[in-house]
Amino acid sequence: MSLTPLSTFRTGAALAVLALLLQGPLHAAGTAPDLDGDGIPNIVDPDIDNDGFPNALDDNIDGGIARSGPFIGKYLGDHLDNANPAEKDIDGDELSDGSLAERDIDGDGKADDASSELDIDGDGREDDAAAEKDIDGDGRNDDMLDEDDIDGDGYDDDDAAEMDSDGDGRNNGDLAENDHDGDGIQDDLDDDRDGDGRSDIEDDDDNNDGISDNDDGSPDRPGEQKLTNQLTRTNAAPSNASARAQIHLRSSGTARFAVKAEHFTPGSYAVLVGTVPRGSITIGSGDSDGQLAFDTHPDDPGELLLDFNPAGLTVSILSGSAEWFQGSAPTPSAEGSDQSWESEFSLSPAAAAHAEGKIKLSLSSSGESTLSLEVQDLAPGLYDVRVAGTIRGQILVAEDGDKTVGMLRFLADPNDPNEALLNFDAAHQPITVEKSGTVHLSGTSPGPPAGP
Repeated sequence: MSLTPLSTFRTGAALAVLALLLQGPLHAAGTAPDLDGDGIPNIVDPDIDNDGFPNALDDNIDGGIARSGPFIGKYLGDHLDNANPAEKDIDGDELSDGSLAERDIDGDGKADDASSELDIDGDGREDDAAAEKDIDGDGRNDDMLDEDDIDGDGYDDDDAAEMDSDGDGRNNGDLAENDHDGDGIQDDLDDDRDGDGRSDIEDDDDNNDGISDNDDGSPDRPGEQKLTNQLTRTNAAPSNASARAQIHLRSSGTARFAVKAEHFTPGSYAVLVGTVPRGSITIGSGDSDGQLAFDTHPDDPGELLLDFNPAGLTVSILSGSAEWFQGSAPTPSAEGSDQSWESEFSLSPAAAAHAEGKIKLSLSSSGESTLSLEVQDLAPGLYDVRVAGTIRGQILVAEDGDKTVGMLRFLADPNDPNEALLNFDAAHQPITVEKSGTVHLSGTSPGPPAGP
């Protein structure tokens, strides 16, 4: 590893110290933390532990063996790497990483909200990497409800002044920003796009760009619907309790259905949808809120596979044998729905010269999506269908007059040999049709254009 000469950093640090003094001292004279005793306070020291690694390249910014200075050869600071959840003050400046006053968490000289700061907590994972689950290194994962400042820049995630929630250098209103809260879940599959702790159904500014969804020009992505029905309380339920049923149809062709309970006493509550028991809402000791959630692409703990259509069905919540709430799931509007998109397969050298195929993704008003594959003029036989690297089903190609044809449909409730289970994101995915490991057709599933 080649390191920038420390003299260069020292010169920059001297200027930083001068600027700091001109602004007024942050600590009383002689009390500013100075881990390596080099006379440069940690808050502006480019190598806090004097281990020869500048803060921006140091896996443990405030802990290491000093290579120079009064403590040469001694281990200074702690043994907690920057990525360790137990490390609450990465740069050792006595400002907690979760503090509003901490504007440079890793002490690399770049402000946390600067567009050039791509690794806010200095853990070696870029802020927009899928593996980065705690962008500001405060020990709270980005998708936790109590994480209200994902990038640790001092602005709450729902603050009107917070224009880049995950600190990846792309503003919330940027069309290229497809993971607003940096939790590794693409916005098309995320029910809390901006990570402010409010689901998009209940949030009036889904992407936290400072513009209300109603005034955003395109508040929801094409084909998206967010619907909520309040359930009716019976006399058996506490007077302050409430419950609701929600359906979220996403533009990606996936859907989420949830039954939510608020101000319930601790216990387990059965949920019936259309008279069928579908699961239960568990309220733990000390809690009062809970939910039962289903998703056609479940990726959160506790989410169940949505393999039924809840639209318009009766929803009941029971405490033992007593019914506490009853109502119905929302029914999506047919307006602007029942959409479909098509694309074509490309031939590989292994395919017959006249072979062809097409891919179609359909999204119904009920929120059910169907991915259909049709092929023609391939050699007869059984072919594997691989979606995004995983074999999801098979197509049987058979003779039909003077040609050969084959078809496979993916849907939530398959019931014949030409159908397979759709339990994955179907839009904009690479698809290949293979036989014995050899690709004959390849393409990309279509879908709605990316929204804001």
